[in-house]
Amino acid sequence: NCLFQLEASGVEGIIVVPCGDCGAVLENVGRRTPLVMLDRYFKETSLPFVTCNNYKGGFDAANALISAGCRHIVAIQGPEVSLPSSERVKGYMDAMSARELGEFVKVVGNEFSQRCGYIETKYLLSGSDRPDAIFALSNTIMLGSIKAIRESGLKVPEDISLICFDDNTYMDFMSPSVSSVAQPIPDMASLAFKLLLDRIKGETAAVSRVMLSPKLNLRESIRKTNNI
Repeated sequence: NCLFQLEASGVEGIIVVPCGDCGAVLENVGRRTPLVMLDRYFKETSLPFVTCNNYKGGFDAANALISAGCRHIVAIQGPEVSLPSSERVKGYMDAMSARELGEFVKVVGNEFSQRCGYIETKYLLSGSDRPDAIFALSNTIMLGSIKAIRESGLKVPEDISLICFDDNTYMDFMSPSVSSVAQPIPDMASLAFKLLLDRIKGETAAVSRVMLSPKLNLRESIRKTNNI
């Protein structure tokens, strides 16, 4: 395990972006070496973390699509064991329910990858009940979705609106530019480093768990309609 190798090498502290179900392992390492989780965390651990409010990001993304008039909004998620993914899904579902669109809730996929976005979108567009919007829960999923949409002879946003979680400068230069939920990554990284330094120094921080708000970037990939 790379964490145990890092410990053996004598590092003073560790910032980790966890994946899978390794909460118990991280808890064990954190008892011996100062450790801070970044982006993802485990509810059952007592370890410090810095993350983004994924629930709010999911809610805001879905609400942006709903406010533009979309009803049949499908969320393409990452791994079900991923806390960020599950929190984004919760936000999406609550936004749909709040606008009395619970009957249209649909969540598919199980991987933060272009392949997941491509396959799930291909399948969605092959049926008779085609969605009018897709919420891709990562920018990699979004790229796969766009490829599938274009191969199906459809256009964003004329035929289907699109928004994704995570932002990147290239999204401004895509045609159309893609709406997104941006995580404050530089601030998250700086705060994680600050928390780690405090622990290395043996200081007891008043704050050990930080959740920052995401930013909604509305661009050209959402088409306004008169559905609602």
